[in-house]
Amino acid sequence: MTKRKLTRDEIEKSIELAFQELLELSTMDLENNSFQLEEDKQKFKKNIKENPIKSNSIEKVNSIQKNSKQTDLKAIISLAKQKGKEINTGKWKDYDSSREDEVLLKAKKEGKSAYDSDVLRELILERQKQKRKTNDVNEIIYKKK
Repeated sequence: MTKRKLTRDEIEKSIELAFQELLELSTMDLENNSFQLEEDKQKFKKNIKENPIKSNSIEKVNSIQKNSKQTDLKAIISLAKQKGKEINTGKWKDYDSSREDEVLLKAKKEGKSAYDSDVLRELILERQKQKRKTNDVNEIIYKKK
């Protein structure tokens, strides 16, 4: 089956509906859900003695209750961006790209362009060095087989 392509108007309508639903959810009164949160708090408090790590979870539940009172869409979006930045900072970084970034920063401090011959030569030599290391490892592996 082939998927039908959506027109620009259909996409805009679906986006508009999604934002309207988000706005309604952000302004909705959460009194009905507060009872459930209280039960969750009590369960967490009961299990703290068993596992001290869960004390952070109680703090998160409290912060969710405080933040749930915010009805400003801009505040919700900024909070989501902040959480996204926290996630991105914890990601694993590639050694090769970080080494290349260091070379480029060093060149920039010296007032050189990223396309300067010295900078490009240094980057090429680093890449060749890494390639030789992996080739040497591969040769050792193949010899052992």
